[in-house]
Amino acid sequence: MQYIIKPTRYEKNKWVIAKDNLSKEDVRRIILNSELFISDLDYSIAASPTKAVVIKGFFHNPMTLLWGAVSLLRIVKAGRKNRYSIWKNYFTRFEKYLEKIVMDLEKENKRLYPGVRGFIDYLHENCPNQRSILVTRTDKKIGFPYQQILGFNEAYYRRFEKHKVIDELIINYSPRIITIAGDSEEDKEMIDTAKRSKIECCLGINVVKNIKKVNEEFDINIGRNWKGLQEIINGY
Repeated sequence: MQYIIKPTRYEKNKWVIAKDNLSKEDVRRIILNSELFISDLDYSIAASPTKAVVIKGFFHNPMTLLWGAVSLLRIVKAGRKNRYSIWKNYFTRFEKYLEKIVMDLEKENKRLYPGVRGFIDYLHENCPNQRSILVTRTDKKIGFPYQQILGFNEAYYRRFEKHKVIDELIINYSPRIITIAGDSEEDKEMIDTAKRSKIECCLGINVVKNIKKVNEEFDINIGRNWKGLQEIINGY
């Protein structure tokens, strides 16, 4: 893999690493020509709002604290693959708590990673035929503020088998080119599903905590700073 945007002294997490066969121009062309731009929420475009809501719940509902302890043990024993059933259990079990939470748009806006808003705004302004779609396991109460702030055309909430959403979208829109951004194995499954289909091209973007977490199975990797990608699509 290669740097197509290098980190700077002042923004060490602003970088883009791509597969050797992808240039800046290739990445820009694919993103801007994608009929669908699909993104995960937590740790992909924002510091996890779901985690923030869960932690806040520990102080209001002792049962959520018990859920957290049991879930941690399950992850220790069986690994992170258990996340599917863990989150499904949380959203079902604490439905009433979720109904009561109030999401502040101003606070949620501050959770966005640098460059995300500028990146998506640019797509909305310059790619009129592109649809932006949020696909997340989290609840609508948590995710909807981000759909509003960033202007996603559609959103799929509580989707624990995300790859099935890709099948639905390909049937509904018959796209030639798709860009998918995420940070997890479940997001990689979305990308793999798109690449196995009959579409022309899928660009997979992996958002990572630091450069040591780069996953070479994705087409490009970025830090939790979208300014590098924003520069690329702007043609800088």
